[in-house]
Amino acid sequence: MQAEYPGRYVLLGPLVAGRFPLEVEEIEVPCELAEVKECLETTGVRVRFGRWLIEGNPMVILFDLAALSHRINQLKGEFWSLTGISLPAADFEVDNAVLFGFGVYEFLKAYASINSEGLAVAHFHEWQAGVALILLKTRFVPMSLVFTTHATILGRYLCAGDADFYNHLPFFDSDREAGNLNIFPRYSLEKAAAHCAEVFTTVSHVTAFEAENLLKRTVDGVLPNGLNVVKFSALHQFQNLHANAKEKIHEFVEGHFYG
Repeated sequence: MQAEYPGRYVLLGPLVAGRFPLEVEEIEVPCELAEVKECLETTGVRVRFGRWLIEGNPMVILFDLAALSHRINQLKGEFWSLTGISLPAADFEVDNAVLFGFGVYEFLKAYASINSEGLAVAHFHEWQAGVALILLKTRFVPMSLVFTTHATILGRYLCAGDADFYNHLPFFDSDREAGNLNIFPRYSLEKAAAHCAEVFTTVSHVTAFEAENLLKRTVDGVLPNGLNVVKFSALHQFQNLHANAKEKIHEFVEGHFYG
């Protein structure tokens, strides 16, 4: 993606304070995003910019969820008024999805407003990222929206309890099953995100079949997960070199200090 869209590919995620110094090199706010950050500060959304310490070093913008946590009940109320989706109280995972979603929504809304002449595509993975997508769609922010599910939340639960899951798949009542499994809010977020997206994808044809039956939307395409084979072969080579070097050190120490 870095090679395909140089300087235009940005990853958005939640800030995890303990891991930030280990996984990200912090950078100054890029000049093209300085005005966006100023807009965010007026909404109480705090972000940090960095380069992810993986191959390609993509830019990341990480959202401080703790800075928004005092507004969680207000944000859930806004979301219910807008969508009719009721979210449970004191559910850590759902609360984080809401906080992250509103932060991402405010960022992308500000970006779209400031860069009104450019085309922007926002790609969301899994139900935990779905809140922002739903907000962008229902509040008519001009942006192309893509949603990818790697495995549906309902499918994960049903598969765990049904040895013949795929043969039974066309016959499940999704709403009823989600309610029985006590995951209706998560299922509702995922289903709404799938239907709000302009483009809906999965990572395999099996998951596409699952999504069509449980989320009631046919996928627009299958986008397989990628594996960097070069990286893994390099890692294997590195391990061999490490073992050889370690053996040389061991021989030296043994020869120098033995006896």
